[in-house]
Amino acid sequence: MTYPPTPTRLPKSLERALRQERAHIIGTWQIKLTVVEVALVTLEIVCANDKALAAHLAKIRHWLEECWVSIGQGSSKKLSAEVQRRADRESALVDDALRSVVGDCTTPEAWAARLVAIDAMIADVVASMVKGRPRCWGYLGQTWGTLARRFLAGAGDAVGKAEADGWEIYLETERRVGWAQ
Repeated sequence: MTYPPTPTRLPKSLERALRQERAHIIGTWQIKLTVVEVALVTLEIVCANDKALAAHLAKIRHWLEECWVSIGQGSSKKLSAEVQRRADRESALVDDALRSVVGDCTTPEAWAARLVAIDAMIADVVASMVKGRPRCWGYLGQTWGTLARRFLAGAGDAVGKAEADGWEIYLETERRVGWAQ
């Protein structure tokens, strides 16, 4: 009679390394959600008088909150001290990357580029989830992508430049922050 192999425990050092790696990955997801949050708060303030856009931003807000909960955060929980330090440092690098490509984000074209870059960040998180992802991430990506396309449509003749700038912001952010490593 054959028996299944006896499970072996991993060495404690390997278990600790795996926990640290998982915490780092989740921290990166939290920081990317923070980037989404900052852009969303700004848009909610600026676009409060546009009812259709405000309704769409409310959908994004709903899915963003669901995504926060899916990674162990909620509206009542704070980021860990380590993630907060990383968020401060890496958010500044994201802002630097944004400014290096489009300057101050004051035009519809610059906003379209910013939204394209954030759309790519959300797609990165979705792609990095190996154990099946909660549906909120797909819906966040879908509603954010719709928002980015809406801003790209408003960019007029500069739509190609705005999309190219968005990808440049994304690539510059990945390079500066080191998320691609």
